[in-house]
Amino acid sequence: QELAHICHAGQVMYEDANYSPTVCSLNAIGVLLLFLLSNSEINTIKFGMSWHFYFIEQFMDPKVGRKIGPEELFIFGGLINVDEYWFCVLATSALGCILAILATFIPRPLFNARQAYTDMSSVVNSLDDVWLEAIRYMCGKHKSAERYHIETRIEATMTAARTVSSNLDASWYEYRLFFLRENKRRQLRQITDNLKDVLSVLHIVNSAVLQEDFTGHHIDFIQPMQPLMQAVLEESSALMQVCLASAWTQKL
Repeated sequence: QELAHICHAGQVMYEDANYSPTVCSLNAIGVLLLFLLSNSEINTIKFGMSWHFYFIEQFMDPKVGRKIGPEELFIFGGLINVDEYWFCVLATSALGCILAILATFIPRPLFNARQAYTDMSSVVNSLDDVWLEAIRYMCGKHKSAERYHIETRIEATMTAARTVSSNLDASWYEYRLFFLRENKRRQLRQITDNLKDVLSVLHIVNSAVLQEDFTGHHIDFIQPMQPLMQAVLEESSALMQVCLASAWTQKL
């Protein structure tokens, strides 16, 4: 009778009058939508969603709720208790992020753009070697096991080229966060696209190397062309290296 003006029989009452299941449900759905709309990496989205639902379910569960630690561990005017589990997770996550950032910058910045440039340079060098080996093989006199070595080198070169695009895609934040020139990234992207066109020709080179039987007038036809093909390879390789270095250093 004394509490009749506050509640009635069968009504659910909460220890904190400000608690609202509707607000908590909206919070759970709202944060979920933010994760889905964030365009983050899929692993980041899964990690964030799992932790979010873990904490919001505990908070909404009447049998669990918020576990308050000792009063002497409250900070920020009693808003946060450093003994609570969510704060420990937040603190260790923040510390892990700080260590990861330090490891990225010290002793040498490990930027995705720099890695893309390094990988691109390696792909260009590998591409030169593949072409040179293919020319020498095709200008030979008979079949040999060397053709399988060339096939393996071609596959390895094309696999390495795929990492260049992924590193360039992941380097967008470096140019926005550290105010680096977007023009450099755009030019590296253009060179990557040109490399893809060159690499697509390797499928034809691979087929030619594997299927050539060195019969007929093959030797008479191709051997005089060997010095010309090698000269073209040297000039095109030098040009590719100049273009790649110019895009990275922004010096033409």
